[in-house]
Amino acid sequence: MKQVFIVRTDLTMSCGKAMAQVAHAAAHSNGPAHSDRIVLRGSIEDVEVAKSAAVASDIPFFLVVDAGKTQLESGTPTVLSVGPAPKELVGRITKHLKLY
Repeated sequence: MKQVFIVRTDLTMSCGKAMAQVAHAAAHSNGPAHSDRIVLRGSIEDVEVAKSAAVASDIPFFLVVDAGKTQLESGTPTVLSVGPAPKELVGRITKHLKLY
């Protein structure tokens, strides 16, 4: 099993803010504890494409939307988690993205 977190690097977000957003996504995951978890970088376009592909493939996903209390405007999508799901399925959606 595998789960990836796509962090939007087209936003001006500190590393600490980005990892807090990843933690929010991980907290909403119901996957097994032994799943591989990988943090990737992407743009809003990458997030939208990955979300659509996850929906089409019936893969669990969660989109973190910022509350706007610190660095970003309220309603800004920051991180998309894809999975947990079989590695092959997640890989088809995210293999072109680079590590964060």
